[in-house]
Amino acid sequence: MTRKPGLILAVLLAAFMMVSGFDANAAKAKARVSFLSGAAHWAKTKKGPWKKLKKGQAVHDKWWVKTAADTRLELKLADKSVLRLAADTIIHLENLVYSKKKNKKVYKAKLVAGKAWARVTSLFGNDSSFEVKTRNAVAGVRGTVFRVDVAKDTSTLVRVYSGVVAVSNAPVYARKTKGGKRVEVAGPHEISRKQWEEYVAKAMQEVRVSAKGEISKPRAFTADEDKDDWVAWNQERDQSLP
Repeated sequence: MTRKPGLILAVLLAAFMMVSGFDANAAKAKARVSFLSGAAHWAKTKKGPWKKLKKGQAVHDKWWVKTAADTRLELKLADKSVLRLAADTIIHLENLVYSKKKNKKVYKAKLVAGKAWARVTSLFGNDSSFEVKTRNAVAGVRGTVFRVDVAKDTSTLVRVYSGVVAVSNAPVYARKTKGGKRVEVAGPHEISRKQWEEYVAKAMQEVRVSAKGEISKPRAFTADEDKDDWVAWNQERDQSLP
């Protein structure tokens, strides 16, 4: 029996994909696992089912990602921005939109628990944005390096290492309808409009938002008080990037 060349080629290609771990969705990947030490999982919903992440794997928006103890994970986005997760972290990748042709990128992630570090390439166009939000805060940037921590009491810490970051407590406590009217959101207590603030933090400044949504003004922090393995590892990784 003579096999057709096309059939032989298809079989060989399929075998190569299985052996090499080639991702059929690679061309459509919104991000990719560029570093993984330890164990990390992804799911399409917060309740799972959870599947293991592997280095080189394509990652898409709407996914939930979580890391185990003693784990560090780095995701490289399509525009070469980087998002890193520390151990015991849960994040929802709400939007990973990138279009070089349309001169637009919109990245939005919700940090539920743990720590995230972002190294953001320059944004372009008025419609472009990069945001990391928590239960009681949102950090929006335009080309910078920053970190966001969610403590066990759900308070938020934002520290900026270069560039500027706008930090607000409005997403939870001051949501608006299309008509511009305030919508009350269930929470520990009601916060008056005067307490809905947004601050711009510059390099080596931090902003804290309490579990109740109370936001502090930017304050300077020193390299010594910020010194730990997580910061050192991220800075080392940043220096190795082009």
